[in-house]
Amino acid sequence: MSALLDYSPFNNGFITTAGLMYNRNKLDYVGKATNGTYNINGEVFNAIDVGSLNGKIDFNTIAPYLGVDIIQLQNHRQQDGIF
Repeated sequence: MSALLDYSPFNNGFITTAGLMYNRNKLDYVGKATNGTYNINGEVFNAIDVGSLNGKIDFNTIAPYLGVDIIQLQNHRQQDGIF
């Protein structure tokens, strides 16, 4: 879900878009050490001692959006301003 506003100030196919987007993105991950050594925060560990590393990244629920686009005007109705 999003609330976006397109603005075409020059009537030449250049469009800017700004608004807010509902963001449900998240990332869960698991890394398993297989061999060698690993440097984690400046400390060195053997792979057998590490086992697996788990992590999670969450994002803000409401995210700002800014976009730029160029369209071919022969395929679109020409107009100035906000649409």
